[in-house]
Amino acid sequence: MRTTAVSATVLALGVLLAGGCSSGADPAPPAAGTAGEEAPPEAAGQVEVPEGFTPVTVDRLSFAVPEGWTETASEELESPVVGGYAGFEGDQEIARVTVLSGPTEANEDARSRGEGIMSALALEVRMDRGERGEAIVPGASSAHEVHYTYTLFDEEPPLDRRGLDLTMVNDQGTYWLLRITALAEHTNDALFDQITGSVALEG
Repeated sequence: MRTTAVSATVLALGVLLAGGCSSGADPAPPAAGTAGEEAPPEAAGQVEVPEGFTPVTVDRLSFAVPEGWTETASEELESPVVGGYAGFEGDQEIARVTVLSGPTEANEDARSRGEGIMSALALEVRMDRGERGEAIVPGASSAHEVHYTYTLFDEEPPLDRRGLDLTMVNDQGTYWLLRITALAEHTNDALFDQITGSVALEG
């Protein structure tokens, strides 16, 4: 039986979903009217969808995930999380995309919002930050990307994980954060690049 394999820590401005353990529950199928839904090809503002990926939209943020990934059930979402998808190998969750969204502070850009969320997350895990910098996302007035590696405090032996936070802000005072978290030995740069390269904000 395939299991959802996640534990969650929800912060005021951040969430980390940790794959690789087992909860014993089958993943719920997508429910009608939930945040995630299949996006038409043109929804991504002509952003290319990689071969073998499925375009989806969560709260006006369109992106693509590998075919066969499971949508996070609506009852598992807690603000500011608005949706997500997870990938499995057998019974083990190996990667997850989580989308957060909410209002920005006055004159706050993507870098400021993303760094604030990252600072909160860094209190919950052992983290090493890596490459970071500005990103370009169609439909966003600013975007900022941070790569990191991490392990969980309460896990023995600890599993090496990697993550990426892509924060976006629009001109109407709303932010979106697309977070990819994954077991390091089961994923590579290509997966992260293919997901982030398919991201666009709808008008």
